[in-house]
Amino acid sequence: MKGKMAKPLSLFSSPPPPKEGRYHSQQYMEKRKNFIFKLIAGALALALTYALYISTTDPKTASRHTERAKALLGKPGPNAIATADPVIPAVTVKSDSVAPKSAGQVEAPHVDVEEEHILVQKPKQTTTYEKPKVDVADDSKPAGKAKYGNKPKDEEGEAPSKPRKQVPKPGKAEFKKALDRVFELLPDEMHVRELLRPIDGTGKEKLRETGLRARAFKTFFEAWEKLHLVMGDDEAYVRDDIVQELRRDKSIENIAQTIHQYEAYRGFLQRLATLLFPYFSPYFADHMSLHAQMYKGGRGIVLSAGDGQAPFLLTSIPSFRKLGCNLPIEIMYLGDSDLSEDYRAELEQFEGVVTRDISAMVSDDGWRLAGWAAKPFAMLLSSFREVMFIDADSLFFKNPELLFEDEEYKKHGALFFKDRIIMPENKKRWLQQIIPKPISKNVRQTRLWTGESGHQQESGVVVVDKWRHFVAMMMVTRMNGPDRDGNESKGIVGVYDLVYGDKETFWMGWELVGDTEYAFHSGDAGIMGELKQQDPKPTESAAAPLPEGETPPPPPPEKFTICAPQLLHLDRDGKPLWFNGWILNNKFEEKKKQRKANNFEFYLRENPKPDPDTIGGQDQWQLQENNICCLTTNESAQFTTEEKATLAMILDFAYKAGAYGKGK
Repeated sequence: MKGKMAKPLSLFSSPPPPKEGRYHSQQYMEKRKNFIFKLIAGALALALTYALYISTTDPKTASRHTERAKALLGKPGPNAIATADPVIPAVTVKSDSVAPKSAGQVEAPHVDVEEEHILVQKPKQTTTYEKPKVDVADDSKPAGKAKYGNKPKDEEGEAPSKPRKQVPKPGKAEFKKALDRVFELLPDEMHVRELLRPIDGTGKEKLRETGLRARAFKTFFEAWEKLHLVMGDDEAYVRDDIVQELRRDKSIENIAQTIHQYEAYRGFLQRLATLLFPYFSPYFADHMSLHAQMYKGGRGIVLSAGDGQAPFLLTSIPSFRKLGCNLPIEIMYLGDSDLSEDYRAELEQFEGVVTRDISAMVSDDGWRLAGWAAKPFAMLLSSFREVMFIDADSLFFKNPELLFEDEEYKKHGALFFKDRIIMPENKKRWLQQIIPKPISKNVRQTRLWTGESGHQQESGVVVVDKWRHFVAMMMVTRMNGPDRDGNESKGIVGVYDLVYGDKETFWMGWELVGDTEYAFHSGDAGIMGELKQQDPKPTESAAAPLPEGETPPPPPPEKFTICAPQLLHLDRDGKPLWFNGWILNNKFEEKKKQRKANNFEFYLRENPKPDPDTIGGQDQWQLQENNICCLTTNESAQFTTEEKATLAMILDFAYKAGAYGKGK
């Protein structure tokens, strides 16, 4: 009807009556009946759903994962997929009782758990509830990733587990002491600029300046590690929650200033580390991470070689094993062009031997890592904490492991060996221009300082605890890295222009950073090979007739000479320990069939205190071509049966490796 509004339909209202003549009354009643039935069924279903929700909901946490829900819905079957709870409360335990866990680490023995209230943000509401207690003492339950296969169960039916001992965090007093030390060392703006400016100059001036900066870095770095490194019985890790720890400390009056100082120190130290030792990034996140991974690295031997020296290693490694050395061995090389895949596979057939490419670990932009220079990098980047580097052409008469038990090594954590007393040269003034003051007693006792020789160290074997001498080792890498080579056309003097190769860079690197904890092995040097006995020359007094009753003078002493490329090192009892220079009479011979092994029958010991009155005098060593040296003394010694057997074993391994006498 015009002017009237249609009556709105309601869910619970009856359907409109049928128009007259369109439906019979039987049809109408049937549809009405069906409508009412569906309406009642829907209402019942809604009521049951609501009742089930109310009965399975925890009124405190609004979570449905309760015991009532499990009872009503049934426990999940063995093949059910586990899903996370909608709301998982965070758990914070006392910092003085439980430390953060590393990946794969299980709970420690029982500790008290701190009560605290935690705010959990949910959509459109914030619920405050009490944190549930965590029973960390229940170590009978398995932890960590599941493994395939059946596990033995204990009496209660649970798989047994062996919890690892957690690394405790430092106490509050220790933490505060370390933090105060960091803030005490924080340099002002003037000193920051001075320490971070580019290192200019060349030669001695640059080496000294680098040493001064490295000494400062050592002080800053050790304080920073004291704050961040946490060391336990089984591991060491770097804390990354210092800012959070500072915010939790309610005793700090100005938290903003404290955090600003902490971050200023962090930024400064990172820039100083990048200035001095930038080439370990990005393989290692930072220098502290590189240091931390050494903590439980154990002991091992490090070798380095290319294809040309691979037969040397195929000789030395089995000889070490034959002598009873079971230490793991890492062979460091510089890419596929240095040590080929075939040789790597052959070397790794020996038990405990792994080859590693250090070219992937060092960023040598602007310079090139090669040759002798790779030795300190190989040592520092090996996985061991205590490392014994052995040159490819160095071989032992005794088990190399004995050097780790040397008293001087255990005392200082660094053991070096002396070179020949050859080429007298006084370099006292030169050392004073390089080594920052105060000059240590170790420096004043070197041959370079006393003038006995221009050569102090022989780096064929170097034994170092890298954990104790981390910054010193980094300084040695710098001297053999970006500062190594000079450029005469540009007026640049490199480290290798100042010293002969890498050998003097070890003890000098220690001294440059102010680390005086090292020792030189007290055994003497010598030579081994074929003996040349020289008859004494007759004197005029011996030829002239003697007056009656006068006794003739004693005959002049005998003189013995050996000429060979091998440099022998004796132990403290004067017995052969190891030698450098390989086994050939000329290791530079390129044609394999013309290579000949030396005839090792005798050895000579140099006079450690030569003077003009002794045989050979101060010129007891004479250098010849092809790195062959001749030593003349008045005493000789013959190898024992056991030592000859060791030499025969070495020669046999070398022959089988194709090092001489035949092609490979």
